[in-house]
Amino acid sequence: MSLSHEDLLTVLTMVESRDGMQRFVAMMASALGRGVACLWRDPQEQSVAGEVGPGHEEELEKLRRDEGIWPLLGDARVLSAPGLTLLAARQGEAAIGALALITGDDDGPPVDLDRRWHVALCSAFRRIHKQRAQEESAQRFISLTQGANIGYLVATRNGTITEVNDRLVELLGSPSPQATMNINLRTFPPLVKVGVAQCYAACVDEERDTADTIPYTSAWGKEVLLHFRFRPLRNAQGRVTGAHGMVDDLTPLAQLRADKARAEEALFQRQKLAALGTLAGGVAHDLNNVMAGIMSFAEGLREEHLLPALRADAEQIIASVLRGRALTEDLLAFTHPSPRPVAPVHFHDVVHQVGNIIQRSAPSGVSLHLSLLATSDLVMGDPRRLELMVMNLLLNAVRAIRDDGDIRIITSELLLPAPLWPELASGRYLRCVVQDNGVGMCEEVLQRAMEPFFTTRPSGEGTGLGLALVHSTLLAQGGGLRIESQEGRGTTVTLALPLAEGRAHAQTEPARAAPPPLAGTALLIDDDPVVLRAHERALKRLGLTVVPAQSCREALALCERLTPTVVVSDLNMPEISGLECVVRDGFPKVPVLLVSGLHGAPLDGLSWTPGVRFLPKPFTQAELKEALDALLEHAPRED
Repeated sequence: MSLSHEDLLTVLTMVESRDGMQRFVAMMASALGRGVACLWRDPQEQSVAGEVGPGHEEELEKLRRDEGIWPLLGDARVLSAPGLTLLAARQGEAAIGALALITGDDDGPPVDLDRRWHVALCSAFRRIHKQRAQEESAQRFISLTQGANIGYLVATRNGTITEVNDRLVELLGSPSPQATMNINLRTFPPLVKVGVAQCYAACVDEERDTADTIPYTSAWGKEVLLHFRFRPLRNAQGRVTGAHGMVDDLTPLAQLRADKARAEEALFQRQKLAALGTLAGGVAHDLNNVMAGIMSFAEGLREEHLLPALRADAEQIIASVLRGRALTEDLLAFTHPSPRPVAPVHFHDVVHQVGNIIQRSAPSGVSLHLSLLATSDLVMGDPRRLELMVMNLLLNAVRAIRDDGDIRIITSELLLPAPLWPELASGRYLRCVVQDNGVGMCEEVLQRAMEPFFTTRPSGEGTGLGLALVHSTLLAQGGGLRIESQEGRGTTVTLALPLAEGRAHAQTEPARAAPPPLAGTALLIDDDPVVLRAHERALKRLGLTVVPAQSCREALALCERLTPTVVVSDLNMPEISGLECVVRDGFPKVPVLLVSGLHGAPLDGLSWTPGVRFLPKPFTQAELKEALDALLEHAPRED
């Protein structure tokens, strides 16, 4: 087995670095069991450099000082001397390198260039050539990955990065590839802190593929989610000499998954609200029918009994029914949003009115402080919804304080645009701040505070609709809401309500003359006997003669011999609805008041025609008279 001068030259060229010489000498010495030196002559300085195995340092120094060997090597391929054999490598006519086999015995015979020399040298050549091929392959691989969306690296066993692509530099936030290659995967503190160092150590020490997904903060302060994968690199003997790694940025994927989860949660909430809306509509219809009877009988007691105690009790019953009506209206408005008429309202009056109620009902240790500093408090809104909004905010504050504490309401004017309210239109707003020093909210609760039906209170102590209704009210009226809270340090809720120009609606509306008492015959249709009796008494109190009917079929039969002045009919009834009844052939073309416990019921536009009007249950006697007065101002319906 022979090795050409060209092969020897290739080997020496490969090992011209100090590190390469050390590895090459170690391989040769291990194979031959003798001292081996690798000499290299620097053409620029005409000097000799090299490494030698342990125990032969003096021989190497002799070779380094002996400049006379180079002319001899220039004439010979092999030079043998006592204790030394040199195998020369020439470039042209000049000897530029040599391999030296050293015995250390200057008096002994020359060492023969036996088969083991050739075998060891050829083996070393193959190994070094394979190692160099691996290095060149890694370099080509890194070169090919420039511009890729995945970061690539090659690192030594001790963790030193030797090759990187531009994407890895970007992901790690390093200023340059050179700076990145100064990073040691085993010792770089940011990588040790998040576990990358441990992942790399497991790869090279346990000789297996490893991977981990790690939140990482780059040198520029950017927070990303990186997926690291490491695979061992092996030399010709199969030993792990390092690893190559791939680093992928999973931040966009994580964001996409988070967005998907939020979208799925929002869809679930919408489906839940839709199901609740269907259920709430049916419950509200039945509940409003029950309250309609209670309202009518309570108003009868109030008007027919002169005893102050009974009148006071009747007033309390009516007030309770009105509160129940407000609750069902808000529940239906939340599950079935629909536009509501708005008007200018003095917000400070709302705050004073609700504040007085809260102060009387709150625990004695809770104090309410008002600083109503806004020079203009006229806002656009639905007065009843504004009252409910302030009521919800103050009740939340009282519950947060529990026993002793302060609630502050501060108003001022706000001119937008402003950085805090980018979603609101430009203009003048009333800013209302509601502060409490109660228990506050943690970050997780704060993020879900306006979520419908979310509550941290025990079962039976809250519906989770308070802040959700506040938010929906503000959005419907062109306003905005901000909540700040810290656990144990209280909560601050800031509202922005658009200011109205001019004066309050109640002040600008001209006074109208009281309508005359009602007269004539009313055909009353309702399938609920209790509600039928209650409304019959209410209509009689208004001065009408009432003909009751408990179904539309009964009403149609009555109309064959009766032409009423007005028809008051429930909208939702079995078999034939009130709407179907009044549009049938043969039904008198007279004004019709349709009533229903299901608010927002579809009337196919008939409710806006002069001859048909809609009134939701439960209603007061005053509201009933107002609706009938407006209806009877118009002529009877025409064909």
